[in-house]
Amino acid sequence: MNTSPNVPEFKVRTRHQKTRPVRLFLFALLLTVIIATAAIIYFYPGFMHIEPDSEVHLILGDSDLGINKAEFVRGEIFLPIDVIKRYIDPDIFWEQETGKVIVTTKNKVIRMATEAVTARVNANEISLQTPVVQKNGRPWIPINFLADLYNINISYFDSSKRIVVTKTDQEHVEGRLLTNSKLRVGPGFRNPWLVDLGKGERVEVYEETNDYSFIRTEDGLLGYLKTSDLASQVIPVEPKKEEKKPVIWEPAAGEKINLTWEFVYSRNPDTKTIPKIPGLNVISPTWFALSDSEGGISNKASSSYVSWAHQRGYQVWALFSNSFDKELTHAALSSADKREKIIDQMLIYAELYDLDGINIDFENVYLQDKNLVVQFIRELVPVAHQQGLVVSMDVTIKGGSATYSLFYDRAALGAVVDYMILMTYDEHWSSSPIAGSVASLPWVERGVLGLLEDVPKEKLVLGVPFYTRLWIETENEDGSINVNSKALSMESAENLIEKNKAKVTYDEAAGQRYAYWEDGDTTKEIWLENEESMRQRAQLVDKYKLAGIASWRRGFEKDGIWQVIAEEINKK
Repeated sequence: MNTSPNVPEFKVRTRHQKTRPVRLFLFALLLTVIIATAAIIYFYPGFMHIEPDSEVHLILGDSDLGINKAEFVRGEIFLPIDVIKRYIDPDIFWEQETGKVIVTTKNKVIRMATEAVTARVNANEISLQTPVVQKNGRPWIPINFLADLYNINISYFDSSKRIVVTKTDQEHVEGRLLTNSKLRVGPGFRNPWLVDLGKGERVEVYEETNDYSFIRTEDGLLGYLKTSDLASQVIPVEPKKEEKKPVIWEPAAGEKINLTWEFVYSRNPDTKTIPKIPGLNVISPTWFALSDSEGGISNKASSSYVSWAHQRGYQVWALFSNSFDKELTHAALSSADKREKIIDQMLIYAELYDLDGINIDFENVYLQDKNLVVQFIRELVPVAHQQGLVVSMDVTIKGGSATYSLFYDRAALGAVVDYMILMTYDEHWSSSPIAGSVASLPWVERGVLGLLEDVPKEKLVLGVPFYTRLWIETENEDGSINVNSKALSMESAENLIEKNKAKVTYDEAAGQRYAYWEDGDTTKEIWLENEESMRQRAQLVDKYKLAGIASWRRGFEKDGIWQVIAEEINKK
């Protein structure tokens, strides 16, 4: 009991109790700093400045392709071939064995050899300021030389270390700054900025929104500006002076191509024995063929035959084949020098014999050489056109073997040649294990529809057979059937049927007349080619609005066939 009067009581404070306000104050201060810092970082990164990368970048339109995609050396801009192939020209061709780069367009073939200071454009040699160079096994190409060809502008800006490629054949949107502005890395004030742009500067505008637009500066920097800071307008494509194009023959208005092949085995036919052919406007003699692995060409052409044809109003499209030899074709096409040799020879022959066109008939080719066939045609067509020659190519119906069908890149070839002739025959070929029509109507129509998936109708010519086959079937001891065949002209087939008094019926599935008879131990069959079958095929030309018809071959037809074809393909 405390008996001392007026003595106050004291509370004892611990050390922990003394430091609590300080700690609370420090915690609050720290929290304030963290919140303020986060707020600054979140709300005000737009004040942050980022220096553009100082390494050389390739800018292609609105895309930054990054570094190591282009070089600026001694005043020349170089691009590696893989960049050109991916972004500018998918058809540019590099042949490492010969060290050649080949560029093809509709009317030009440019050949450039690495380290060479000349290039060949069609048949002309021109000087290069800088040659193609090889680095790490791939060519780097002096792109300014090809700029006009590719319809591009290309510039190097030392201030930004940017190489800029723009298209000249596309309209674009140009912007002009209405006020000073900052180029930002993203759309919005919160994004860091790259450079200051001044009032009146011009930019390329790629995408506009209400708030921010994606642009490229004149020196190649990509970024975003406030849309309200820009005044933009569409700049149309400037008219380009049209190059004078050579005149390539086309059928008269309202007419279709009516071509027949002239088979020349060793000697040309006596033209005095060939009657006038109603409706015919193109004849294709089988004159030229690949003869050796170095690109040599055998020649059976005749100037007198060409004169005869021209006097009758026929165009002469000489046929050039690969001799149907896989090894020969591979050896000749796998070298740029050999391809050039083949093309030069064909052009010399075309001029020498006054030809109007070249018909390419490549068959039995390795599937691995598919791209080489396309490249050969790409290199041939521009220089042939320069000489006024029509280039057509024969292809089979889709499907079948690799060497007789799959090696054709029909879409790529169809984009280059003037006409593609679909050989709708040999549905049942000479060594077929079963007898059947050479070209049944449903099979032919399916073939047309298949090719129309890849080739425009105005380029497609329907190839039809003037021949048929006599099928001879013999039963073996084990009950199996041995099948042999023999090709016949229309007249020979009808004479054979008449001689054997064979019964002729209509084969609904083939859309053709069919004859059958027994001859001793053998059975003989023929699916007839005549005016009726030819009329049905020719009607497909009108039905699908094709470019015309071609027939294999002259001399196998009946007299009335030509009138039937002319009536059907030129219906008004």
